[in-house]
Amino acid sequence: MLVKRTYRTYLMCLFFVGAIMSLGSMGCTGNTVPKSETPGNDGGTVNTEKTPTETKTTCSTDLDCKDPNKICKEGACVDKAECSSNDDCKDPGKPVCVNGTCDALPPECTVDQDCLDPARPFCKNDQCTGCQSDNDCPAGQLCDATTGKCGAKAECTSDADCKDPTKPLCKDGKCEAKGSECFSDVDCPADKPRCVDNKCTTPECSSDADCNDPTKSKCVGGVCQAECEKDADCTDGKSCVSGQCQVVSECKTDADCKDKDKPLCKNEQCVPECQVDADCANGNICIDNKCTPPPPECTTNADCQDPTKPICQNGACVARPPCKTDAECTDPAKPVCVNGICGPKTGCKSDADCTNDPGGLRCVVATGQCHACATDAHCKAWQQCNTTSFTCTTRPGQCGVDKDCPQTLPYCESNKCVSCRTDANCRKFNACKSGNCVYVGCRQDTECAPQVCDKQSTQCVDCLTNANCQTGEVCTNNKCVKGPSCTKDADCAKPTPACDTAAGKCVECTNATFCPAGYKCTGGKCVNCTQDSECQSGQICLSQKCTVGCRVDRDCALGTICKANKCEKGCRVDADCPSGNSCTNNQCVFQCTQNNRYDQGCRNSSGSANKWICETSSKSCVQCLNNSHCGYYRDDSRPVCNTTTKTCGCTANSQCDALPNTTGGVCSKTLGRCATSCAEGPTCIRGSACVKGACVVNGCNVDSDCATGDVCVNNTCSECKTNAQCTKDPTKKVCNAGTCVACAKDSDCATGFVCDPNQKVCYHPKARTQCITCATDADCATGFTCVTATMDNGTEKVCAQKCDPSNPALRCLTPGTTCGSSSNPTLRNVCWPSYGIQSSSARKSCKGWVSVGKKCTSSNDCKVGTRNLSAYYLDGFCSTIEGNECRIPCDFRNNQCPTGWQCGCPPGYSKNSSSNYVCSNGRQNTPARCVK
Repeated sequence: MLVKRTYRTYLMCLFFVGAIMSLGSMGCTGNTVPKSETPGNDGGTVNTEKTPTETKTTCSTDLDCKDPNKICKEGACVDKAECSSNDDCKDPGKPVCVNGTCDALPPECTVDQDCLDPARPFCKNDQCTGCQSDNDCPAGQLCDATTGKCGAKAECTSDADCKDPTKPLCKDGKCEAKGSECFSDVDCPADKPRCVDNKCTTPECSSDADCNDPTKSKCVGGVCQAECEKDADCTDGKSCVSGQCQVVSECKTDADCKDKDKPLCKNEQCVPECQVDADCANGNICIDNKCTPPPPECTTNADCQDPTKPICQNGACVARPPCKTDAECTDPAKPVCVNGICGPKTGCKSDADCTNDPGGLRCVVATGQCHACATDAHCKAWQQCNTTSFTCTTRPGQCGVDKDCPQTLPYCESNKCVSCRTDANCRKFNACKSGNCVYVGCRQDTECAPQVCDKQSTQCVDCLTNANCQTGEVCTNNKCVKGPSCTKDADCAKPTPACDTAAGKCVECTNATFCPAGYKCTGGKCVNCTQDSECQSGQICLSQKCTVGCRVDRDCALGTICKANKCEKGCRVDADCPSGNSCTNNQCVFQCTQNNRYDQGCRNSSGSANKWICETSSKSCVQCLNNSHCGYYRDDSRPVCNTTTKTCGCTANSQCDALPNTTGGVCSKTLGRCATSCAEGPTCIRGSACVKGACVVNGCNVDSDCATGDVCVNNTCSECKTNAQCTKDPTKKVCNAGTCVACAKDSDCATGFVCDPNQKVCYHPKARTQCITCATDADCATGFTCVTATMDNGTEKVCAQKCDPSNPALRCLTPGTTCGSSSNPTLRNVCWPSYGIQSSSARKSCKGWVSVGKKCTSSNDCKVGTRNLSAYYLDGFCSTIEGNECRIPCDFRNNQCPTGWQCGCPPGYSKNSSSNYVCSNGRQNTPARCVK
């Protein structure tokens, strides 16, 4: 540092020496040098001036100077000096003039600390310079020979340098995670050419038409971008506002308009002095956007075509002087003087002559004809009288209705054509002011969707608050950016339960308390090793954690090899395999011995591959060598042997069995086997549909799969989806689970009635039918209880009415029942058939109703009926036409069915006209049965 200070002092001295010498040359312009006097010790004055210089031009060469220490310079003898300024020093080794002597510069530096310029921090050969080799740089940094600067050492030059399995890719000298699909567009394939957030994506757009956001209306390189970023990007004097080129306010007064061609401020826009003649005053006309006196209307009378102004006077067509007598009318065609105007002998003389004239109500005396007008006074203020046709026409620049206006100024307001009448006539972000659309910016969010409106700047922005951003984003400078995933540990969960608040993300740990015993927290991860030797036997150190795995084959058990640090079943050589096996493609393959036939060893070794046949020539196991071999596997979908692939399959539909409810078997050429579901090709029989791979009778996927009037509900053709579709039976107007019923809830019933949750019929609580199955009392109506009764050597839980023999108000309401059962004490205080629990009455009253609706395979499952109609119809029966459910026969004449049920027929059948207990569909008969 001492050398550094010496060097600075040295330079300052040079500066002052140069300055003093310059001042000396400026002051020494006279013939004498002023003396400097100071008080002497004796009270007089003492001359303190050194040897005086010659006061006149006394020399022409150095020899003229008597003092050997002086030289001749500019006609005067002066002190001898080698130099007076740096310019006098020609020796490049001594470039600086110091005290009249040329001297060498001191070194710029002697150590690196003398070099303060960060671009030249190293001292080399007494000069500050940049780095010249890696040795000049701190540890871990490299020298860039181009810039002379030290920089961070590249982490990698290829993927092989990236040892961290979580960051296996080398990109721009850094190891990156595999999740980074791309780093630039060049990394992406043709079908996803854009790299966005390290992922290859399809282009956002192919033309401007694909860009719906008004703030990003241009398609550039497959991305919707703003039309502009700055005003220079716009043309026609427009400015860049929210990414769009817009007309903005450019003036408030004429003084704001500096363009001489647009000197006037109108509607906050600088405009020319005029665009149409109506913009000019004092009779001037608009020529080249300037109000200019009009050229002469005429030079001779021949130029004046208006019969009312036939005389050319001072360049203008004027009317003739009013005549006083006919003698003054010299034109033979107009010999009569009428009110000062010469006109023809015939025709009108005043407006009164035109009252009924089809030509108009105004008399043009000069022509003697009636017209719509004779002067401008006869027209509206915004019109003028055409002197040729004598009709009222619109004045230039004025109007009466919108259709009088040009397309560029389509609205007529106050007899002037303007650009707009209301804001609705203007485009987005503009408002109508004084008939002109003026840019005002946004005023509400709907104008900016999907962005929002910043009403202060009147510009559309991405966001104003975090609420305008998606989950996980925050609003920063009106842009939605990815926010921190956490701010506290409570925001995180396993396996990353700790919040790294600096990075704003959840990590495995932030300190050792998050880690198991024996682990420490490093870089947000719980680690317990740096090398395999620190782990237990059978473990290796992966990602600084002891993990069960392997490095080489010898780390694995016999019969397994090491793949991707895991022991997997396999082999390297035949010796790794059990006896009778060879190593093929790292797998032990059984070498069969049977001669082109079934081999138990093949069966044991092939597992689910089903290769039970030994091919002698290759000693390998195959599925088949002929069709008979395919029968071993009992797989009906693969009946035929393909002798090329030696696998079982099929070649024709005839080889395949038909699936249930299908029209026939199908051999799938794609699958190489017989179809095992209707989704693989088979056609369902009429009245069924393919539902989840199976042909289901009455099944469906859409309404059109069902018969007319039915709809598809949960893949089953049903009566309804909504109540509105229940129109066939006026007693069943409620849609419940695809079926029209009387009720689904109590509110569907009339006042005083409730809905049976099982039978879906309305009933009065006091007339409740007994013997409805139940699980608890809640399944029974008011006044009923759920009891367990013995029926046909079995038990059933059914609803029975509560009763009390000592209370008349609680008597049994159901005919044929009494309060209590003598044979069954558990039925005490409930109503039960009076002939005992095993009686026919009991069975017919309860057992039949417990059975009805249950699934059955034969009528033996539906033992008891409701009454003895005949020996044939005594018992309940299994109805196959109603999905194998138990039904109870009945007689149409006396309707023995309980409340909520009635005697009727199954779907598609009606009462047989010749029988009261038979239903028919015209081809076959079936018993009448109680239906809901």
